[in-house]
Amino acid sequence: MGSVALTLKGIDHAYGSTVTLRDVSLEVRTEEILCLLGPSGCGKTTILRLAAGLEIPKRGTVHVADRLVTGDGVFVPPERRDVGLLFQDFALFPHLTIAGNIAFGLKKLPEREQAARVGEMLELTHLTGRGESYPHMLSGGEQQRVALARALAPRPNVLLLDEPFSGLDTQLRQLVRDETLHVLKEVGTAVVLVTHDPEEALFMADRIALMQSGRIVQVGEPSDLYFRPAEAFAAEFFGEVNRISSRVSGAAVASPFGPLPAAGLPDGTPVTCLIRSEALKLRTVPPNGTTAPHAVVEAARLLGRSSLIHLHTHPSTGHTLHLHARAMGVSLLQPGTEVWIEVDPRLVFVFPTKEA
Repeated sequence: MGSVALTLKGIDHAYGSTVTLRDVSLEVRTEEILCLLGPSGCGKTTILRLAAGLEIPKRGTVHVADRLVTGDGVFVPPERRDVGLLFQDFALFPHLTIAGNIAFGLKKLPEREQAARVGEMLELTHLTGRGESYPHMLSGGEQQRVALARALAPRPNVLLLDEPFSGLDTQLRQLVRDETLHVLKEVGTAVVLVTHDPEEALFMADRIALMQSGRIVQVGEPSDLYFRPAEAFAAEFFGEVNRISSRVSGAAVASPFGPLPAAGLPDGTPVTCLIRSEALKLRTVPPNGTTAPHAVVEAARLLGRSSLIHLHTHPSTGHTLHLHARAMGVSLLQPGTEVWIEVDPRLVFVFPTKEA
């Protein structure tokens, strides 16, 4: 990655008495796609609006490249920030052609240069030949590409995308998302993309900033957040987990399927174990041929590429737990089948239990 394209430092913000951001600091590098990920209302879009200059924070500074644009008595308006915006609804001008929409932010350029830039953007977004069409003549996916081309045409230092795929149906969203990723990587502009969809963030991002209640919980590469979550919220946000409450004993915690590692925690510490459903590998014969079964199959449901298997712990374990396991393809396990469970330790996360 290159130099820093966007910096937010010590940002606090509120709407009236409702605090929306708490001491948020973040850097986005050139050629990087950073996803702001989190549930609705956690402050993702507020960060985008502050970066764009659509709002002024209560405290903190914003730099675009090495230029101060907000804070310390400075406020640069949105049109002078060298920042591109793409919102959920695309906001295309219906009375303008596709070429006219793309050229809208290029009025300061000579006409010949405008035309060349529009042609470049049409080719980049695979819309060559559609320049004289109007937005209503295009599909949803094509309209999204026009909006992207319009945002990229002025060659901004930073491109801000606010859930740009949320209005598309599932199949089209996957296609447009893939096309958009290729375009963004070809252009090399720094990108901040807001999403509440963890799969989308894992697919699109070079780095993810996970948010909760106005604060940044964890920043890192997708694999960092998936395999090394900083806290329970981060582990749970990236997919279904099985929860087991226990206490640490000898750097491990007891479970119905054997001890789980809990390195670094003192004996007696109350903990919550979070185990991803895909971490449970089910076998119909015991690994050593002697131990009692760990669980009993309740049901198996095909979910397309994978099956979700509902289990309850076997009475012989002395536990009463409902568990979910995820297996690729179609599961042939029938209700009532006794199974033994092997656990992938990379997908087991142990956190001290927070006191109420």
